[in-house]
Amino acid sequence: STRKESSAASDVYKRQMVATLYELVEAEGRWPSNCRQGEVVMLPKQGSGAPLDFRPIVLLPALYRLWAAIRAKVLRRWMLTNGFTMVEGGSKDAEDHGLLAALFMEEADAEGEAYALAATDYSKAYDRVYLNDLQAMAEALKLPRWLWGPMLDMYRAPRHLKLCGAVGKMDTPTNGLPPGCPAATDWQGLRTWPWLLKVRGDTPLAICLLYTSPS
Repeated sequence: STRKESSAASDVYKRQMVATLYELVEAEGRWPSNCRQGEVVMLPKQGSGAPLDFRPIVLLPALYRLWAAIRAKVLRRWMLTNGFTMVEGGSKDAEDHGLLAALFMEEADAEGEAYALAATDYSKAYDRVYLNDLQAMAEALKLPRWLWGPMLDMYRAPRHLKLCGAVGKMDTPTNGLPPGCPAATDWQGLRTWPWLLKVRGDTPLAICLLYTSPS
């Protein structure tokens, strides 16, 4: 009984320490230096070995992933409250996305309506996100600083690249949205919102389908 009580007290203490850390991080908008080191592992996509045939996976600290998983839900609620609603035809994966588009075309055929389909795939969409642009967007949208500050601070954290057993030197990134962050797809949704508004404004009858891959 004494051991169980001691273990339970220890667990409570650890949770309190983590909660205190998160409060400080949100108040200051940044993480302690010993929590900001990351690693980028390059995983082969097709097996050709070509430089562009690798997918970068950012391994983020567990403490950050836990915090971000909680705060990503807050970010989504903020998006809904401020008019960033779910897109019609939102899908869970690329296959569902293609199926939805096919169903819309079949419906148009059945009703004798004309239709056109335009599809755009952004190559390296996560890698080409400039972090300064992401911050400027967050500030322009008046996103709470306590929410976006710790996220961007981790995105800017020093990290090294690991490829085929070789490890590069630690360096500070200027761009790149880490797919390992639970809020990464939400940031992509915010980035594509101006495009959606433009398409809907120019062509009111258009059906906009948006799919953001988590990796």
